[in-house]
Amino acid sequence: MTISATFTATPHPARSPCVANETQSILTTSVAAILKIADAEHLPTDIAAWEKGERAAGYAESSIKTWRSTLHLILAEAVEERLRDANPAARRRGRGKRAGRSRNRGPEKVVTSALGVLLIAERTALLSARDDEFVAVVLLGFTGMRWAELVGLETQYVRPMGIRVEWQL
Repeated sequence: MTISATFTATPHPARSPCVANETQSILTTSVAAILKIADAEHLPTDIAAWEKGERAAGYAESSIKTWRSTLHLILAEAVEERLRDANPAARRRGRGKRAGRSRNRGPEKVVTSALGVLLIAERTALLSARDDEFVAVVLLGFTGMRWAELVGLETQYVRPMGIRVEWQL
């Protein structure tokens, strides 16, 4: 029995109907390409070349990611069913790269400069007519504290060389 026949004929018992329906709709969209790859004996380099070819053909990155994850799912189930020895679509994780969403983020944006912090603090103090607001905004701007940490800050934890945050209100 081939992988395509096994995967499309019998739904996985642990899978919810919603996941099965979504997987089935993905399969019907690109069933020929994915199952053709799944049925053949491929190396991880072949899978990478296929993925590169899809990018070169102009497909959206999200579509390629969906197809690759579907192929990975099919091949993982084939390994469980002992139809394959290994999953060539599996990727090695965490090889010195940043984890999670932070990989896709751009460079950190500078919100304001030191002069900007002082100007904001000055305007805050003038509008509120309170000098302690100036100190609070300067503290927020230069330490990166959150507002809730500033509100919960106690005088006993403010030292000349550091601030200890104990409370967050």
